[in-house]
Amino acid sequence: MNTDILYDQKWHKLLQRGFLFKFFPFVDFVLVAGSMALGDTHKNSDFDVIVGAKHGRLYIARFFCLATYKVLSWRRDVQAVSAEGFCFNHFITEKSYCLKPPYNLYWQELYKNLVPIFGDINKINEFFTA
Repeated sequence: MNTDILYDQKWHKLLQRGFLFKFFPFVDFVLVAGSMALGDTHKNSDFDVIVGAKHGRLYIARFFCLATYKVLSWRRDVQAVSAEGFCFNHFITEKSYCLKPPYNLYWQELYKNLVPIFGDINKINEFFTA
């Protein structure tokens, strides 16, 4: 299959399944990372996301994200190849926007290419500024 078509299909599915974030309490924003953000997808690519949550409410936001996507079987399964499953890489709050070094070349490239799919633009800009 053409890689551009596969990439577009995966983005379509990610956005279709990403609508749920607007219903979760205390989720400020969601950013896409990994192969989807870098444009390096393959048929077994999952959906790596970073979730920004309100300070003091991280575990509630985390619970709703993980539980809901697990119940719907839309969460990455660690035991098997889970193409198109959501992989919740990081849950962060305002206090943890600035990630700790070391910053290697892959890390820099990855975070330079994060793609917002949901959230408060002001909070997203605060994260990128940090």
